[in-house]
Amino acid sequence: MATRVDAATALTAELSKRLREVRLERRCSKAKLATALGISIQDVQRYEDGKHQISVPILILMCEALGAHPMEIIGTSVETLVHVRKTPNVIHKRLLVAQQRLEDICKEIAAAK
Repeated sequence: MATRVDAATALTAELSKRLREVRLERRCSKAKLATALGISIQDVQRYEDGKHQISVPILILMCEALGAHPMEIIGTSVETLVHVRKTPNVIHKRLLVAQQRLEDICKEIAAAK
């Protein structure tokens, strides 16, 4: 049976993969994203390689810099978690709550500009 560590590892891998895909779709270089986030190019690479876990605040800043919705990066993660944890209802509910929270934070950021 999969553990929470397995689920976290799978989620990190999925988020990292999607981050890179979204960055490339937006034709954004690692250097440009790094500058927007105030981090090094190596840190961007570590996020994309799954060596660093993406926190919610960093995810929001990344999405803002890329002009992407957070669900573009975490949206496909449901399938990974469902496969690893085999508890789709609980995971789905948690992701829906997280999505709503991220949308609220994005609205607050937009309103503050």
